[in-house]
Amino acid sequence: MNEASGSNPPPKHSFVELLFLTVIPKVEMIALLVILAGMGFWFAGISQFEGPLTLGLQTLAVIFFLSAFQPPPAGFREPKLMLLNKLIYICGSVACLGILFRLMQWEGDVLLVGAPSLLISSILYLYVLINKPEAKQMAKMALLRTGMITFFSSYLFLQSYLQ
Repeated sequence: MNEASGSNPPPKHSFVELLFLTVIPKVEMIALLVILAGMGFWFAGISQFEGPLTLGLQTLAVIFFLSAFQPPPAGFREPKLMLLNKLIYICGSVACLGILFRLMQWEGDVLLVGAPSLLISSILYLYVLINKPEAKQMAKMALLRTGMITFFSSYLFLQSYLQ
């Protein structure tokens, strides 16, 4: 039937491709919007919006953790860069939880681990972005996705621990 009309059926994607190409980017965008709205209300002092902020940061932490295990692009198998890619996303996940702990004033020093390690891995990725042309696309994506969390966790870290 398709041959007569000349159209090809859409290609079937595996679960992993569907997860990383379709689901995670959409959920990440929604989580970022919820975080931004929650942060606005949090800075305004409206405490009823702690739930969305908590949910958004937890969702972003899960997304970053899953992104650490995203399959590399086809033909890309450099072990050091694969390790750095895992490192930046896991550090981003820990930094999200650190931000959550600091904003909600929960006990624990998760930000003490998350913020400096994310900042160091971001600096390493900037080095890769400059010196490894074959990895520029992967480096740009990782830095763009973790950039907001890197700056905000570094700000909270400096504000909290270096007073």
